Amino acid sequence: MFFKNWKWQMKITKQTYIEFMFPWNLYKDNLIQKIGMRDASMIKIPKGIYGLRFFDIIPGTVNIGGERIRLKSKRINVSPMFYYGDKVYTIAEFERKFPNEENALCYVEDKKWEKIIVCCDDEWREFKDTDVLI
Repeated sequence: MFFKNWKWQMKITKQTYIEFMFPWNLYKDNLIQKIGMRDASMIKIPKGIYGLRFFDIIPGTVNIGGERIRLKSKRINVSPMFYYGDKVYTIAEFERKFPNEENALCYVEDKKWEKIIVCCDDEWREFKDTDVLI
């Protein structure tokens, strides 16, 4: 076995992050910050975001044969999206409210979205049952 003669130890801690969603035309990437807890009332919210979500990552350091190797999990415990928006629409409501937006309607029907949110940046996004309107 490859690890037969190696002694190893692993230190594991969970780190919590918040991801702020900016419109595509303002920032190439979303802003991600490490935070202490998932309390949105304690977070300074940047201007111009359309939403946010929380997630955890488990970083670790493995010591194998005296060599330290850093590891990082994928995102875990990902929260629902918290959207800053005007209203959540069903497809029928969206069609009545925006009758001239045929391209948008074709797009959301093609994607099989059931609900749509018009965010504070006037863009339409899918609104899932687990998402939250702020």
